[in-house]
Amino acid sequence: MATLEHRLLKVREAQQMPIAQVLKEFVREGELYRRLDDNKVECFACGHRCVIFDGLPGVCRVRFNEGGKLFVPWGYVGALHLDPIEKKPFFHAYPGAKALSFGMLGCDLKCPYCLPYDARVATHQGMKGIGELFDTTPVRIDLPDGASVAYPEGLTVYTHLGRLRPVRAIFRHPYQGQLLTLVPFLCPPITCTPEHEFLAILKPKKGQPIPTPTFLPAAKLTCEHCLAIPKRSPFSRDIVLEVPQLLQTVVKPLRAREGDVRLRRQVMALTEKGWTSRQIGERLGKGASFVRHIRSKVRRGIWQIKPTYQRPAHLIDEGEWVRLPYERRPGLPKTLRLDFRFAALLGYYCAEGCVVRDEHRPNAATLTFSFGHHERALAERVCQWLRELFGVRPSIVKTPTTLQVAVNKSSLAL
Repeated sequence: MATLEHRLLKVREAQQMPIAQVLKEFVREGELYRRLDDNKVECFACGHRCVIFDGLPGVCRVRFNEGGKLFVPWGYVGALHLDPIEKKPFFHAYPGAKALSFGMLGCDLKCPYCLPYDARVATHQGMKGIGELFDTTPVRIDLPDGASVAYPEGLTVYTHLGRLRPVRAIFRHPYQGQLLTLVPFLCPPITCTPEHEFLAILKPKKGQPIPTPTFLPAAKLTCEHCLAIPKRSPFSRDIVLEVPQLLQTVVKPLRAREGDVRLRRQVMALTEKGWTSRQIGERLGKGASFVRHIRSKVRRGIWQIKPTYQRPAHLIDEGEWVRLPYERRPGLPKTLRLDFRFAALLGYYCAEGCVVRDEHRPNAATLTFSFGHHERALAERVCQWLRELFGVRPSIVKTPTTLQVAVNKSSLAL
């Protein structure tokens, strides 16, 4: 009973004391640490593994070193909640049951949603500061630890996937410590704690591949880093291109050459006069079988003898592949998924690519990428992607000034 009264007395006294002083009263020596030289300790309570000097707290501000001993929160509950068991990292543990979750105060300043007062977020009403949203919310509750919670109504914000999601609450916590301001290129400044993590990469050197982004604390970012800015784009979902539909919009009708049409007219004119195939061949310098071939094509309507004759070009369907008329097998896959390799090839084409067309053959074209002599690795990578995606056989041609990746595939070039 005396112990309970003593605890109640400490609670009443704590209500009149600063939060830091209160927390120092509810502590005991911890177990997850080891002692070091000079009264230093190393804490194992979280991934920071803080090395704490005597008289100083760790990054969480609630575990501190006093006389070479680590003191940790004890004797109170900072948060208490009853959750469904399915929310916990258990597998088939009492389905449908409830799990009691509780914890002490403390913050390791690592939550990605923990931002300073003036940080701006994208809402359905435009860009708004978190502090502005908090101050304009009429329903607010003050917590004993100095924090406050605001409950907005009808507020929605955009997530990293570009989707609108409702906001249930806005939390405000007191903070004492250093703040950093990042100024990304072409982006508004970002104020954050030194421990706040950002998805970033080191700026790649010319000719080197782009590394995979990793999370780095703000304190470790330099001008040599590039931030990964999430945004909504078509790449957020799979995009599949229907190749037949694309080719049908660019393929041109087949047009007979003027010399061929003139030769056909001569053959048919002499045929109407009663000349034989041998006589016509001797007159035109051709063989009799060639004359019979032309005559058969014209009579069956396959070839025309009109001066402006054009024949529609139809794509050739070969199961999972499609190709242009008179194009060598294989053609192109009927469906192409827009992945990283395809997107990179489109970027290289915009920067260094071109299509060379044949003036006399409307559906004949060559796709070319031009690189410098020092970019052979890049040229070989483009060749590899072309083989993997389209099944073509590109070649690298060395010229006095460039390295050219050439693909003689009309359906791909068009």
